[in-house]
Amino acid sequence: MKKQIIILFCLSVLSFNVFAGKPVSKEPSPLSVLESEEEKKSWCESEGYALVLGRNLHYWLYDSYLYHDGDISELVFEIVPKWFQSMDYFVVEDYNVTSPNNSLADSVKKLMKDFDSDVSITLVKTEDGKSDYICVNSYDSDSNLYTTYVFYGTKADRAKIDPKKTEKSQVSTSNNSVNNYETFIQEIVKELNKNGKSTAGDKFYENLKITKNAGKRGTKTEDQFGNPLPDTAYEYIIYMLNKERSQGQISKHTISMIENECKARYTVPQNYKISLSMSNSSLADVINSLL
Repeated sequence: MKKQIIILFCLSVLSFNVFAGKPVSKEPSPLSVLESEEEKKSWCESEGYALVLGRNLHYWLYDSYLYHDGDISELVFEIVPKWFQSMDYFVVEDYNVTSPNNSLADSVKKLMKDFDSDVSITLVKTEDGKSDYICVNSYDSDSNLYTTYVFYGTKADRAKIDPKKTEKSQVSTSNNSVNNYETFIQEIVKELNKNGKSTAGDKFYENLKITKNAGKRGTKTEDQFGNPLPDTAYEYIIYMLNKERSQGQISKHTISMIENECKARYTVPQNYKISLSMSNSSLADVINSLL
């Protein structure tokens, strides 16, 4: 129930003018998400406040299009979790994603527009301090849609955390699990071929198989949440595509995120693309069309 309330707060349909209404004290500002001045310039970092449900929340704002071609995967899935942990939080759950988020507060949209930013990040603190979370909002200029990611954490000692609440999502690499993910991939292949794109599905699958032998895992055995990484990039890709789609609609950023994770943790070519000759947006559309 508490988690549902938190998500409802993040996706609030209520909209406020940032400076309107009864004066509300500003939430304390956490340290910058980015460490170096070079990173701050690279992501065009700025900051501001938005009034959401009576709380004047501090936001860090970023422009990913100027220098990163709209790719936010490094910022969202690498930098943000490390920032969360640097404030002595223990991330107890995987992130929750809502895409598209049609209920993002108008005050946040206005703030992002005012600063010409496509990413906004805020740390939301709760009374007990045991269910604080980071809310990341991104705007895709191509689709004119917002996506919201929520990272949950606690400052409680690891020994005091409820094992049932902190159970991690295991990436199983058993034959049965891999076969289940492979079935999903074959559905993508079939859909691509059905669309009459000159055996696009077969080419997609042959390209994906490159990561079976050429995509061995590096020295890291766990991701940023402590979840075990499979042995090959192929297993990681088919698992992540299946997982992300099962949680809702995916975007081109989801595919870019998976690609970047592979390049960081596996021995895949640095120019490797899951979508091959297609755009990530086109591949996302095909995947989203599947039940």
